[in-house]
Amino acid sequence: SNDAAAQGARGLGRLAGHETLVNAHRDLTRALGWPESAPDISWIEVPKKPSGNLTKHPVINPTCVFEKLIQHDEQLVNRILRGPERAASEYWENLKGHVCIEPISHWLGPKTIPIAMHGDGAPTHKTEGLFTVSWSSKTVQAPTIQSKVIIACIRKGDITAGTLDYVFGHLTDEFNTLLEGKRRERNHLGQVLENAGEVLAANGYTGACIQLKGDWEFLNQALKVPRWDNADRMCWLCNASNSCLTCLWTGEVMSGRGHCSPMRTI
Repeated sequence: SNDAAAQGARGLGRLAGHETLVNAHRDLTRALGWPESAPDISWIEVPKKPSGNLTKHPVINPTCVFEKLIQHDEQLVNRILRGPERAASEYWENLKGHVCIEPISHWLGPKTIPIAMHGDGAPTHKTEGLFTVSWSSKTVQAPTIQSKVIIACIRKGDITAGTLDYVFGHLTDEFNTLLEGKRRERNHLGQVLENAGEVLAANGYTGACIQLKGDWEFLNQALKVPRWDNADRMCWLCNASNSCLTCLWTGEVMSGRGHCSPMRTI
């Protein structure tokens, strides 16, 4: 710590023994500083195991990423957000009339960045895993490590009923704000927000989240898409069902008889 102090770091002795992540983050940034162009860490309340009580959890808001990069780092704006010249305009022109953008078409313009949100659950060791939510621009062609921006990471062992609902509710507020280009008056819980109506400091740039990508576990958590083994009719092509293990179709799966005939051509 003496060497660190000699180089200008202060307060390193306070970095150990914190009871909360919020306090640990506060003292870490006080001691080491924070890059000017780096987005701030925000804290949202989510229920976590074992108690299910609301607990503060760190997130990196997409709106903050837009504001920080556009204000301070033009090179990263091109590499992470904007991509080639006129890329956003051409992207929206190619999707003109598509059902996925019709409801938001009046918000779209040459400075609206098309965004995909990603979700993934990966094991960290035998008994624990990490659920990660990130986003990336659809107009940028770059390796994953250079183009994806982390929103939140949650240990699977912390996830309880409602945890991800709170996270996705917050992300709904964030992406709606990013699309409209100004702060909303209330969040998804009906709570009044600070700086309501304030225009984002992003030089006119906005973002439209139009795609959700991830494995089936993520889609199950985010969109409530049922798992195949919990659905009464798990196949959209045939009559497969988990409600009756002696139904005729179970014997036909292996033989290919009967259940194949009503299948719709793809």
